[in-house]
Amino acid sequence: MTDAAGEVPTDPFRHPAFMAAPGQLADWRLVLVYDAARSTGLFEALPATPADAAARSGLAPVAVRATLDALCDAGVLQAGDDGTVGPGPNWPSSAADVQLHQHATTLRRWATSLEARLRGEELPGRGVFQLKEWLQSMAVHAASEADPVAEAALGALQPARRNAADLTALDLGGGHGRYAAALAARGVHVVMQDRADVVAVVEQEGWLAGTGVELVAGDFHEQLPDGPFDIVLAVGVMHTMGPELAASLLARVGTRLRPGGVLLIRTMLRRGSPTASLFAVQMTVAGLGGDTHRLEDYQAWSAAAGLGAPQVTPAGNGSMLLAVKP
Repeated sequence: MTDAAGEVPTDPFRHPAFMAAPGQLADWRLVLVYDAARSTGLFEALPATPADAAARSGLAPVAVRATLDALCDAGVLQAGDDGTVGPGPNWPSSAADVQLHQHATTLRRWATSLEARLRGEELPGRGVFQLKEWLQSMAVHAASEADPVAEAALGALQPARRNAADLTALDLGGGHGRYAAALAARGVHVVMQDRADVVAVVEQEGWLAGTGVELVAGDFHEQLPDGPFDIVLAVGVMHTMGPELAASLLARVGTRLRPGGVLLIRTMLRRGSPTASLFAVQMTVAGLGGDTHRLEDYQAWSAAAGLGAPQVTPAGNGSMLLAVKP
């Protein structure tokens, strides 16, 4: 389908993630329309005319027609001369589909939970199936970042240690395992520690099968693997906790690093960007005690942990911090 000027509409899902930069965020209305069609099985009834799609899916004909019209006008779907509707030029990739579903889920959570969080009310956590979907969404985001993160961590090691045959790494809260796998592919023995429910999903899905990554199930606030490690990754981890837990965790991480070892943190620094301030709201709505932190906080925590001052570089819409143990 084309717009009034006879041109294919601009891709409305070019930036499908919920934390896309301001000005790039997908239209929330289309995100919810797309996800409703996805979740109700409407897409599975296509290609079809709106009437046939309604009959096949058992959905309300008027709502089906309105939904298909909206997605056709966005170029996500397109209608043929005979009225048959099918995928259009802006049909999302499988990776974007995962992100759009998580985007819609997050929109619903913000709409129903932010006021409750402002009142100090507790919120329910994710179920098992939601956890898997969340990990899949994070894996899509990590696909383009895992290799640069691995190279940055290895590049920060002392030259004499950089090419050692016995390099070791600890990936804290590695979730889907993309970062751990990137280091393992470079010859590093990697231990990835995460909660038992996360590790169970990773094992069931086989996401790290054949990589050589060692999985450890457990709360890293209670116990860390012994080490010593050349590299510790904390990608998307530090903002999931408040300042007391963050300081405590980094203090213990400092005891697990070899001299010359590297701590790599990927996070959003408070006031670091408009996206970072919105991300702080996301941490609030998540209801798990997370928050963004200031660079000054990381500097103080690193010093207390016996690490050098963290070097900061932009990374995507956030920041990467590298701190070396003298």
